[in-house]
Order: sequence, then structure tokens, then C-alpha cells
Amino acid sequence: MRKQILAAISSSILLVLCTGCPFFPSAPPTGYVKTDDITVDPITKRWLSYKVRPYQAIAGNWQVDLVDPKPVGNVYNFGVFEREASDERGEFSLVNARLNAGWNFAIAFDPPCWDNVHYDPIKEIDTYNGDYTWLATGDQQTAVIACEFYSLPSGGSGNIAQSQFRLNNPYPATLTVIPTKAVGSGSLPTLLLYNQTSDTPYTRATATSVAGNGTSVTFAFPRQSNGSAIASDIYNYSVIDNSGAYPANAGGSTLVLGDSDTTTYSTPFGVDALSYTEAGLICYAGTGGKKGRCDTVNTHTHYPIVTEYNLGQVKFNGSTLSVGTHPTIVRAYKMQTSTHTDPYGGAVRISQQANALVVNTGNNTISILNLITSSTAATITVGSQPVHARISSDNTKAYVVNYGSGTVSVVSLASNVVTNTINIGGHPTTITLDSNGNAFVGNSGSITEINLSSLAVTSTQTVSGTVTGLGFSAGTSQLLSSVGPTSTSSTIGAVSYKPSSGFTQAETVPAHSSSFNDYSSSALTSELLWPSQLANGVSISSTYANNYAISVSGSLFTVTQLSSGATWVQGVLPAAIRGLAVESGDTYAYLTVPDQNMLVTIPIPSPPATPTTPIITP
Repeated sequence: MRKQILAAISSSILLVLCTGCPFFPSAPPTGYVKTDDITVDPITKRWLSYKVRPYQAIAGNWQVDLVDPKPVGNVYNFGVFEREASDERGEFSLVNARLNAGWNFAIAFDPPCWDNVHYDPIKEIDTYNGDYTWLATGDQQTAVIACEFYSLPSGGSGNIAQSQFRLNNPYPATLTVIPTKAVGSGSLPTLLLYNQTSDTPYTRATATSVAGNGTSVTFAFPRQSNGSAIASDIYNYSVIDNSGAYPANAGGSTLVLGDSDTTTYSTPFGVDALSYTEAGLICYAGTGGKKGRCDTVNTHTHYPIVTEYNLGQVKFNGSTLSVGTHPTIVRAYKMQTSTHTDPYGGAVRISQQANALVVNTGNNTISILNLITSSTAATITVGSQPVHARISSDNTKAYVVNYGSGTVSVVSLASNVVTNTINIGGHPTTITLDSNGNAFVGNSGSITEINLSSLAVTSTQTVSGTVTGLGFSAGTSQLLSSVGPTSTSSTIGAVSYKPSSGFTQAETVPAHSSSFNDYSSSALTSELLWPSQLANGVSISSTYANNYAISVSGSLFTVTQLSSGATWVQGVLPAAIRGLAVESGDTYAYLTVPDQNMLVTIPIPSPPATPTTPIITP
């Protein structure tokens, strides 16, 4: 997000804080120019976060005047010799600041970093070729420096606390956070919670207890000001230490609140995301039968399509269809667009998926569904114990993995018949397709690569553990594999490989400590082909350069940045997760927990931009 620095007629500065420690170079720049409109490339964040830090210490220092126009204002610094801080909106105002001049700004911790006690390792804002921010008088009433609240989901450097994931059903009673700066023993801390649309706190709470010498703070779980529950969404929070002479920021991070549905589905297993878009005009009759008012329509909604393992059914958007025995995977495909007109000149264009493929593990078939008419278009016999499938990018073929027969069935989606069978051997479990015409098939202890033009096996790579899910990122050329735990001491939940570099291992994602028990104790274990069987264990982002992934291990889901291996957030659900899907905009994920008859919807934080040094340029 790019913000702007705008100049002020009144001699005041409104600062929205960035991250760093004060460092003021002594030499002015050469060849500088005056500007009334300076663009800011803010500090890159590691997590979705649009809010600045409240009650954050800040400092600024004048550097050099412009010759023309004439400088105004007689305040040349702040926060250098005595503490200054932002308010709860993350803003700071300075009256009679020196304008038409070059300044440096930075934020600091408490105690200030120039006392060499503690400092934020993130670089200061570098301004104008690495030196200055230029503030000039103009038509605007305030000069604003806008950066974003820097936040790490699992702790880390700087003023960052541990991120939180919770489900809204049942609504949590408390929220315990670990601030990065221990709070004092005086007045109880305050929690400020921000939504994604305002700098003003959405709600707030006072701590109920402080433990561990100020390193753990418990609050009543946030509610709206009227006492009602907050909605499932992504929030930022800051912990404010009230024990000293002034409120001080003791750390903050992100709260992801997911939604759980335990009443709609019975043993939900496979899941995919359907989308529905309407765009156009709806027009109404006017006087004399002529065209009247027209309203613009532009809506996009998403909803899940879910298989019910024990009932042999699929549910979506209020419809229920019977399919085969023990349906596991469901894949929606083929976007269909139609235009609906009205008699008064209006036209609305509707886009939605037309079909879905369902893998019926229990009776060796796949079902082809017509989602427009809510009917079954075809039932196709494939190999023994089919467990997984992928659809080609042109929606003409399906590749179905058969665990029992050790094969992959190639299905024509035009004629709804099996056209080829590829022998893999062993017990293949999952499949994914890359962008170069290849398929990768997971197995127990191996991954097989297939050329989809010749349908020939081109390589088989030995890997550790049973591959339970696969996803390929064209953006990073990585193959992410979820791994089934083999014992209670299993520590790897997912592994990424570089097929183009000799199948070298790139990163690993830790397993949940109870993953083995999550699977082995499941009520479905006796019915599944192997305890850690998943409908889908990996999902790669379709946007953001395919650089982000969600993987599951037992009851744990993990959001990972593929290029760095960094974990954004992890969440634990009440029992083993079997199905995973992400809607096309990468804003929501669906997870199935059949042992709890639960479908969970999780808002996914938008990823950061490519990391860059913060720069302000004219």
C-alpha cells in the first residue's frame, strides 16, 4: 500500500508512525528539489496489518531548509531530548513545525533507543535518496507520513507479540497474549483491537490478570462495545502498558477469528470453493411503460461444496446430491458465464462454476455433477479405491489416483469416459499438476513425475514418509508435500522440493505435536485406507505469485511463505483436518473436521509485498 506525504498550510505535522531508531545524518543532500507530493513506499510487513502502533515513542529532527519557498515554523525537533508518543490512533501532531524543510523521522521503544537500552532492528525511514523527508506548505492542512504496523505472526524481532487464532463457536472466554515487552506491576494493561477499516480502536478491554512477571497478560475475549460478539475476521491488537507515568506500547500482533459450522454437515470430508459473480445493470419500468431507474449490480460471493463421507452425499448452496460410497475429493471446474436481460434495457452477467467431480472411494467411481441444474451428469468407473483427482487447466481431462490398483485414470470430461490408465505402483495417494505439462503423484516414500503428453513416468524420487497432499507453485517452482506422521515423534508436517534442481529439499513445515494421535484416534480411522488419509493436504495461492501455501498436519493448519519458508500463522482445530480449499481470491479457506461434523471458514491474511528497504521518493 502506498501512502502519501502531503504538506500543510498550518504549521503542524501529523505523523503516522513507521518503524526504526533515530539516526540523523549531519550532511544535507545535494541537488534536492522541492515537492508538495511525496510518495511513501512503507516498511514491508510480514503479516496482514493496516494499523499503526498506538502509544509509540517517536522522534523527529529538522535537517535543512529550502531556499524557495521560504521556510516557516520555529520547532526544529521533537522526541530527541524528551519523550513524545503517538495517540491510540497511531498519530502525533507537532504545532508550528518547520515546513519547506527536510526532516528525518523515526520511532523508538521505551526506554528510547538512543539510551542504548532497547531498539527496533528494523531500519529507520530513509527519505529522499536515503536522507530526508521534505515537508512543504501547500493546499493541504496536514503533513502525513503513513506506514504500516509491522507484525510477525509467531514472535520475532521488534515490538511484536505472538499472533492468535481462535474459533467463534463456542465463543472464547479469554485471550492470553505474550507481549514482547514485559508490562509493569501497576495499573492493569489495556488491549486495543483494530479492524481493517479504521485507525480508531474497534473495541478495547482491560486485563483480568498479569502473570510471569509481566510476560503474560490475560483479557476477557474482545467483544463489541454493546457486549455482542465480534465477527469472524482479521484484527490487529496492541497491548498498552499503563503501569508507568504514561501509556506505552508493549507489543501487538494479529488475531484471526475463524467461523465454525457444526450443524449443516455430517462427516464433512472433501471440500472445494465455489464462486458466484453478478455484474451489470438491473432496470425497472418507468412511467408509461418506459425505462425507469437502473441499479448497478456488482457482487461476488463464495460458498463451499462439501462431501459427506458417511452419507454418500454432496452439499452446496442449499442443494444435496447423492453420489457414490464414501466420497472424499470434490473438484469444481469450468466457469460458465451467462447474461440475463430485463425488458427495460438492463443486463446482468453471471459467472459461476458449471461442474464438479467427486471421487467415491468406497465404490470405485467418480461422479460428474452439473452445478447449474443441481444434478448428476455421469458416473464413471475408475480404478480400485480412488482417493484423489486433479482437473487439467483447460477443463478437458481429469486425473484420478487409484490407491488400490496403483494407477492413475485419465478421464475425458467431454465424453465422460476413461481414456488411459497410467501404472504407478505401490499405493498412490495424491496428485498435482505443474504449469509445464507434468503431473506429480505422491506415494508411500516416493513422488512420481509423469509427462502428461506421453503419459510416461519420467522419474520417481524417494522421499521420507507417506505423501498425503501435493501442490505445485509455478511462481516459486516448488512442490509442497504434506507428510503423514508415522509415530508420535514425527516432527515434519510438510516439505517443499525443487523438482527442477534435482528434487532438492527447500523448506520444511513442522508437524503438530499430536498429529499422529489426531489421526489414529479418529472415529473414521477404521474406515479410511490409512489413518492420515486426506481429501486435500496442501493448497497453493492462485494469486500473489503462487508464493503462499496452506498445509495441514493432524489438527494443525499452517500458512507458509514458500520463498522464505516463513510461517505466517498456525491454528489448531478440535480434531483431525481432512479437507482444505481456498476460494479463488485467496481471502478465505475452508477446512473440514469430520470427527466434529465441522466446517471451518478462516479469513486469510493478505501477504506482504516483496520486502524492500523503506524509501520516500519525490
